[in-house]
Amino acid sequence: MGFDMNPQSLKKLCRELKLYSSAPELNDVLYLQQKGIVKLKHLDAYTGLKSLHLECNAISDIEGLDDCVNISCLYLNQNIIEDIKGLENLKLLETINLADNQIRRIQGLAGCPLLRQLNVSGNYIRTEDDVSHLLECKNLLSLDISNNKIDDEDALKLNYLDDSPVFAKERRLAEAWEKGGIEAEKDMRETIKKEEALERESHRKGDCFIQMHVSK
Repeated sequence: MGFDMNPQSLKKLCRELKLYSSAPELNDVLYLQQKGIVKLKHLDAYTGLKSLHLECNAISDIEGLDDCVNISCLYLNQNIIEDIKGLENLKLLETINLADNQIRRIQGLAGCPLLRQLNVSGNYIRTEDDVSHLLECKNLLSLDISNNKIDDEDALKLNYLDDSPVFAKERRLAEAWEKGGIEAEKDMRETIKKEEALERESHRKGDCFIQMHVSK
């Protein structure tokens, strides 16, 4: 049975993680990954959150975040999300990971003016029209759209983002393939995967350090 998000269960989790259970608004990070969560709810008291980890759950809708206006990093990778929505109040959002979901069209991000990093790899994006919403993301610097279902070459051009390093991962893979073929590309993919794992671990440790420091 999945984790039922309610005030009591969230307070219990905070106690277990040595976070603030009696004053949820003081928590700047919350770890809810791999909990079997189906529905996001009862986060209205967690107004101080800056980093929210919800990866590896069974979430289909992005909802219940209207009061979490301080979130800058949101991790929703490896869920079952089809539509990008419910982010209108997250004006401070800088990073969102939506990798490995069921997204077919990029949308719902125009209300996040500070968005700099977007990961939508491993989804069902196919055409130029599916990514045209990125025109409204003026501050986007990093975009990972690899491992989608793209069959429209125009969707890969994204000329309006040429001044930013949006396809660093794809570029590294392409260059590796050009130099050494499939095996070289495979090796580069493994290298990138290890780098991403190290980066996630670094962020996790950083969040833990910040929380521990504040608690003391």
